[in-house]
Amino acid sequence: MPAAIPPQPLDPTEEALLEAGLALIREKGVRKMTVEEAVRRVGVGRRTLYRLYPTKEAFALACITHGKAAMWRAIDGLAHERGGLGRGEVAALLGRFSFDGGESVLGEVSPEDMAWLAGKLPGRSVLDPAADEAVFAAIASHLRGMREGVDPHVAANMMKVMALAWENRARLHADALAENLALMREQLLDYLFGRG
Repeated sequence: MPAAIPPQPLDPTEEALLEAGLALIREKGVRKMTVEEAVRRVGVGRRTLYRLYPTKEAFALACITHGKAAMWRAIDGLAHERGGLGRGEVAALLGRFSFDGGESVLGEVSPEDMAWLAGKLPGRSVLDPAADEAVFAAIASHLRGMREGVDPHVAANMMKVMALAWENRARLHADALAENLALMREQLLDYLFGRG
C-alpha cells in the first residue's frame, strides 16, 4: 500500500469509534452526529473518545479522514488483487465512490458542514489537496492501459473539479448535477485511457 494512504488505526476501540462516527455522519450529517451516540454504539465512555479527540469537530474530521482512507485502501486492494486497474475497474470505482449516491463519505458532508468544520478547526480541511494528490498518484501507478502523455496534475485537477462541484452543489442546478458528475467521470476516463 502506498505510504500516502493513511494506515488504519491499530487500536480496535478507536477503529470502532471512527466507524460509529462514520455511520452517524451518513445517517444524520456532521453537525447532528453526537459524541454521546457514538460512544453508546461502541460501549465506551465519553472520556475514552475525548482522550483520542479533544472536540466533537476533531472527531468528525477524523471520521471523515478514516472514511476517505478506507476508500483509498479498497481501491489499492483491488489494484493488487487484479494486477492493476483498467478502464472498466476505474469506471466501477468512480461509480462506487462517487459523491452522488456512492460510498464516499464526502457525499454526506454538506457545504455547510464543511464551512462549520473549517470555522471550528481553523487550518484543517475535509479536502486535503496535497494528501489527495499524493494518494491519486499512488493509485495512478496501478493503472493499466493508461494512454501515453497523461499529466497526473491534469487528472488530479479533474478529480478536484468534481469535488468542488459537489462541495458547491447548492450553487448549481440540482436537476442536472448527477448528469454533470457522470459526464466529468467519463471525461476523466477518456483522459486516462482514451475514448471508450
